[in-house]
Order: sequence, then C-alpha cells, then structure tokens
Amino acid sequence: MASALRWRACGRECGESQSGCDFLGNLRAIRTAMNTDILNLPFAIQVSLGSGYAAYLLAFSGLRQHHTATDIIFRTIAFGLVATFVMAVCKEADFADLLSAVIAFVVAAFSGALWRAVIGPLFRKFSRRYLLAWSDDLPSAWLSITAERTDLRPSQIVVELSDGRLLMCDDTRIYRFAPFECGVFGLDGSVAIYVTSEKAPSGEWFNHKEVLHKHDGANITYIPADNIRRVEIRQWKKPPRTKLPRWLRRGRLWFRRRWPWRRRRGARSC
Repeated sequence: MASALRWRACGRECGESQSGCDFLGNLRAIRTAMNTDILNLPFAIQVSLGSGYAAYLLAFSGLRQHHTATDIIFRTIAFGLVATFVMAVCKEADFADLLSAVIAFVVAAFSGALWRAVIGPLFRKFSRRYLLAWSDDLPSAWLSITAERTDLRPSQIVVELSDGRLLMCDDTRIYRFAPFECGVFGLDGSVAIYVTSEKAPSGEWFNHKEVLHKHDGANITYIPADNIRRVEIRQWKKPPRTKLPRWLRRGRLWFRRRWPWRRRRGARSC
C-alpha cells in the first residue's frame, strides 16, 4: 500500500490527472498484493479469480475509475464465488475440468451483466423507496446521468459553450446506426455529439447540413470539457415490446375483432 501511495504522489507531481493517477495506483497495488506464483495456484482458484474479474468488468463498466484496490479485489472475489459454486456443481455432475471452467466463466460473466442491468437498479430503487439512501455511491452526478442508467437513451442533447454558443443534436435517434450512436460522454466531462443545430451568441439559429452523409458517413463534433458551460440532456426510454411472435399477435388481434368478449359499457344485452 505504501508503494501505491508513493506512485500516486509521483503521478500528481508529474502532472497526472487525479482519476488516471488513482487508477494507476490501484493497478500497482493489485500487482504488489498478488504474488508472481499465482499461476501455480490450483486451477479452480484461477478460474474463480479470472471469472470474477470478468464479471466485475461487466458489472461496473464505465464506473470503475473511483474504485480502490480493496474494492476491486473484494468485488472480484464476490463474483468469483459464483464461478466456484458452478465449478462445484459441474464436478458433482462429472463434467470435464475444461468444460466446467467454461461454464463457470460464462455463468459468472452473466451474473455481472445481470447485476448491472437488473439487480443494481432494483437495489437502488429499493433503497430510495424505503428511505435507506439517496446517494448512488458515484463521485459525480455526471456519471449518474451518463454512465449508470443504461436503460435510458439521450434523445436530445444541448451543449452551451463558454463563448455563448449553443450546439444541439435535435434527435439522437436518427443516428442509432452511426458509429457512436447518440454520442460520447467522457469521464472528464467532455462530450462528442452530432451537431444538427447551432445558436450563435447573437441569438441566430442555423442548421448543419449533411451531418449524416450516405457516402462520407456521420460528422461528429468533439467538445472539450474546458469549453463547456452547461449540458442539457433529454432522456428517452424505449417503450417495451411484446415478446410474442408476429403471427401470434396478428392472430390475437383478428380474434378480438371477430369475437369481442368484452361488452361496451352501457350496452344492453339482447
């Protein structure tokens, strides 16, 4: 840990950013804590650690820059317990070691994705509903808006620059097949969007033409964090789609139209 602290201090003296310095310090702390003889550990432990770290990467994708070395290690072990349990079940079923390792890795990775998509949001909703906590344990509201809620997609983005100009992407859903879809939100506060409209400091609006060109591709604009004064994001949640096949949906609609079983309110029976 002392070596990690010295590394962080050196990074700040050399001009490293705080997040980059902490991340490099965490990596050095992990490398120091882990012995070079890790490859000599039993195969089950290697699978557990590797699967747990892969699940950790999926569960906290885009939200890891503020994690300490202790957070990374224990969250890796927590997800690794899933792989250990699967390995034990596969051993009872007399599966081969390699097949058991593959199954354990897939299940552990799926548990990480499940945590990010379902369990984490449900836990935060439960905490707010029953007044346990209003904080989401993230260092900034910017990360909460742009990195945590992956079920919400920005539908309109407005960026106010320090010189008074406004850059707007009127409808990001048009660019769902573009290389960066709705845009890019950097951890440092920088933004990259497809600018469709711009407002000059004088108040005059004008449109950008051919932002999405069929031959030349999409034209994306990068805006450094130092030039941004304010960002407005309109978020849109895609309505849920029914999982019934198309032929069954059409058959159900035809049946309802031909034999309506619900009478209209106030209609008299014959």
